Amino acid sequence: MLTGTLTIVLGLLVVACGTSGVQDTTIGQTKARVGQTKAGVDSLEKELDRLKIEVSEISKGVDDQCRRLLPLLRSVILLRPYRENADVRNTVSDIARECRFTPTELKTLEQ
Repeated sequence: MLTGTLTIVLGLLVVACGTSGVQDTTIGQTKARVGQTKAGVDSLEKELDRLKIEVSEISKGVDDQCRRLLPLLRSVILLRPYRENADVRNTVSDIARECRFTPTELKTLEQ
């Protein structure tokens, strides 16, 4: 009886120790995956920051180009086809809208 109980206890101890090793390995693998994921997230955040800067520069370039269009649009508005042709007026309005001109800028275009 004592031998059977001792065998069972030893068996449970072996199982517990063996399971502990498996758990340690699993925890280690999980920690490694978490570390890789964090590194991936950091890399993505750096790329996102770089893209934000790029978009900002592109946006600034577009704004500069639109500012250069302002005198040209003003010249077009002064021409007879602008006053007589709805398509020309609509095209000028579309350009002004795409360039996000302020209402004040649009009024100065038409003066």
